[in-house]
Amino acid sequence: MKTLKIRFEDIDNKNPFLKKQPEYFINILKQKYNVIVLKDNISQPDVLFFSCWGSKNNVKWTNCLRIYFTAERDIPNFNICDYAIGLVNIGESERFLHFPFYVFYNNLMSKYEQLELITDPNKLLNRSFCSAVITDSYRNPIFFEFFHKLNEYKTIDCGGKWNNNVGGAISDKLDFIKNYKFNIAFENTKVDGYVTEKIIEPLVAQTIPIYWGSNSVKNEFGEGSYINVSDFKSLDDAVNFVIKLDLDNSLYLQTLTKRASLPLSYEQWNDKILNFLVNAIENKQKFFDPRCNRNFEEIKIYHIIHTSLPGKAYRFTKKLKYKLFDYLKK
Repeated sequence: MKTLKIRFEDIDNKNPFLKKQPEYFINILKQKYNVIVLKDNISQPDVLFFSCWGSKNNVKWTNCLRIYFTAERDIPNFNICDYAIGLVNIGESERFLHFPFYVFYNNLMSKYEQLELITDPNKLLNRSFCSAVITDSYRNPIFFEFFHKLNEYKTIDCGGKWNNNVGGAISDKLDFIKNYKFNIAFENTKVDGYVTEKIIEPLVAQTIPIYWGSNSVKNEFGEGSYINVSDFKSLDDAVNFVIKLDLDNSLYLQTLTKRASLPLSYEQWNDKILNFLVNAIENKQKFFDPRCNRNFEEIKIYHIIHTSLPGKAYRFTKKLKYKLFDYLKK
């Protein structure tokens, strides 16, 4: 079995589930290679996996295959990578793979495939009305408008840091939302292909997701197992439909017990990403060239500033940058 030296840089070290991204790629590649994960600051990798977080340590490694991956809504910059894996749908190509990270995020896809549906109507109907787990207020204004309209009908229990009304931020989202008939599952923004874990979490918890976001959600989950706010002419119509389901037990149970139509299984997704990675590695064609790349030079400057300034000084300069951007937008 061929030995493959790989390295990970600039991944999200705060989100406990996204921290497991390297582990997922490692296990996938172990099917074809003897994988050695480099953690020192000297050894050159055969393949570098990097993302959009951290101090941009990826600039240290240029003489290798560079694969960018992201669970965010950013579009990969192919000037700084050879291949990319991401959520935003920019079209399939030999250099890009559209890959929904809920496939491995908290094992959600496996949990949904193995889910044994509760069939006792009393357990499903005798739950609280609706939940929302929101960390911050950085999201499309449509969320707040919908939230307040639905909240006028019945109080929505908020388990996140935003608008918390359950006595503090909850530690286990799935365990929290399973106690409710509905869950507000809005994406932060509406971008083609940007379908995150937000819709599959309530499906795993056997509660109805109230979804707003990418139109491609229908390609990934079908229709009928969730409420798609975008299908309604107005937010009032969407709110009225939620109320209708809440009052009509038969219609609610019919919607709740409909399985989502996932086009690929967990194992099929694993095969797809393995094939993509193997093709990239064995192709041995590099597209990235740091010698004639202005984008890469800018990232190198960012890395120098980030690593040379004390933490407080760096955060201060970052705030000034955002204030300057806001001023220029005005």
